[in-house]
Amino acid sequence: MTAGNNPLRTPSQKSRQGGADLPEVASARGRVHESRAGSASVRPGSIRAWIQAFRPLAHANLFAPLLVGEMLAFSQTGRFDLLAFLLVHLFGLFDQAYIVFANDLTDVDADRPNETFNRFSGGSRVLVEGLLTKSELRLGVLVSLVLLFACSACLAWRTENATCLVAFAAAVGLLYAYSVPPFRLSYRGYGELLQGLGIGVVLPLLGYVAHAATLERFPFWFLGVTFLLGYAGNILTALPDAPSDALAEKRTWPVRNGVQSARSNSLLLMSGAAIWGFLATPGLTLSWRLAIAVPPLLLLLGSLAWVDSAQATDKRACFCFILLSGAAMQVQLLFTSAALYLSPSFVP
Repeated sequence: MTAGNNPLRTPSQKSRQGGADLPEVASARGRVHESRAGSASVRPGSIRAWIQAFRPLAHANLFAPLLVGEMLAFSQTGRFDLLAFLLVHLFGLFDQAYIVFANDLTDVDADRPNETFNRFSGGSRVLVEGLLTKSELRLGVLVSLVLLFACSACLAWRTENATCLVAFAAAVGLLYAYSVPPFRLSYRGYGELLQGLGIGVVLPLLGYVAHAATLERFPFWFLGVTFLLGYAGNILTALPDAPSDALAEKRTWPVRNGVQSARSNSLLLMSGAAIWGFLATPGLTLSWRLAIAVPPLLLLLGSLAWVDSAQATDKRACFCFILLSGAAMQVQLLFTSAALYLSPSFVP
């Protein structure tokens, strides 16, 4: 892969010997043309192409941590600000667009030879399938950034707290460090850490301060739960892409430690988050604390049925493993939000 230039503007990966496309890339292009022939209903440049680029299924990774932060504030103040709620989740939508559009641009050379992707991984593939151009995605990144800043500025003005602008800077900076040279830390083995910080720290803090207008009473020890889930989520969604990531020298957790170890590690991290969620909410009733921890643990227990067989090449087993494990993450965060909203005041 080209190393010295910004991948938002680089051409396809070339071989070191003669500038020709890598054999895996050329082969992938042939397979892509065949696959597109069977799904010609998505026209290049259409709204459906942009929806595919947005990857709606992945938005749960942003929605739930934002909601947890908001409900932490509500449980302490008893106040719910509808306009703040809307601005927070518009921030989440535009942050999602910025992330996935930029990642498609920077990871296109790793995505082309990827044969083992599923709905949770492999990017949106709009560039690989010729549904959008790089210029269109660059414009999408720019528009997303402008709207993301607008949401942050509105929240900062409304709360009279600059934390919302800091959250904007952090969201932009983390993605830049994750994907773009000279940093490109996801290729150097730090992708899990950056995702844990972005999803597990920045988003809950933004959700909280948007309603509380201050971080004075924020239970910072609670961020251990969301950080672990964000960290584990990166490992989980990297599982199907391990073969192509290895070719692209992208040092994800499965590439560095092996896919079998990565599956086990992700389950351990998510189990730890479930137990932490139980311990970190002493102000809730026992029944609510059990509701936060037990359902995720049961889903993780169910995913053990595929923990040995979920190789990237076994798409069905890999999909089932990620589906149940990912559901455990979302269930924990959503049940936590429900508990904070419906239970008596949560005082850390």
